[in-house]
Amino acid sequence: MGDWWWTNIFWGRDYPHPEGTWRYSDDPDETPMTHLSLRHAMAGAPHDKVRAIVGENAARVYGLDMAALRSIAGEIGPSIEEITTPLEAIPALDGPERKGYGYFAFRTVGPYA
Repeated sequence: MGDWWWTNIFWGRDYPHPEGTWRYSDDPDETPMTHLSLRHAMAGAPHDKVRAIVGENAARVYGLDMAALRSIAGEIGPSIEEITTPLEAIPALDGPERKGYGYFAFRTVGPYA
């Protein structure tokens, strides 16, 4: 990651658009799609930049209490180590249980890949 742009963006899961990663599976043992898409996007990135993109920049822009947010994030995760761990494989997105959501978060070709 470069040395300037990461201070000006923050993560989104594209709620409520159907291609977003915000929906959860009915299977409680399945990893949430948002966690997988974070890993896909942030694998191997420096921890300080990931922390800024996934929370600190938004907290700064909106004037949120970072200490309170860290406490909640610690309970519901994912951890910074999980976010920066590469995926073993892109999740299957074509089954009936997926209904197409999350598709654009895992693009590997084309615009914004």
